[in-house]
Amino acid sequence: MDYQQTNVSGVRWRRFSNISINNPLNATPVVSCAEQEVVSLSSDAIAYGVGTLEFPFDPGFVFPLLDPLTNEPTGATAAGAAVYQLVYSYVLAKAMERDAKAAEEGENRAEAMRLSAAYLAQQPGA
Repeated sequence: MDYQQTNVSGVRWRRFSNISINNPLNATPVVSCAEQEVVSLSSDAIAYGVGTLEFPFDPGFVFPLLDPLTNEPTGATAAGAAVYQLVYSYVLAKAMERDAKAAEEGENRAEAMRLSAAYLAQQPGA
């Protein structure tokens, strides 16, 4: 039995909720894109999964570049190899940033331990 029926209006679109790259050793990487359908009503949005787009990475695949705000073609193209270079560079830069921060924190921790040991060594009865 249905009840409290109300007529509503809104907008519906698809989006990728998750994009991942499986990069196995000595094999072709595979890109997986989880798709969502979104229904936006006047005061709420509902998203639900509708499937997955999955494909092997192809460095030679050439595709048109789109404006992310309008979805309109920009007139330029790119190849999978350029995407690989961008993702590789971005991820490596983030890894290096993380590693530098961890090294700095490790140096700070080592200095704090050295200072603590020096302080304790100066205490009476040490």
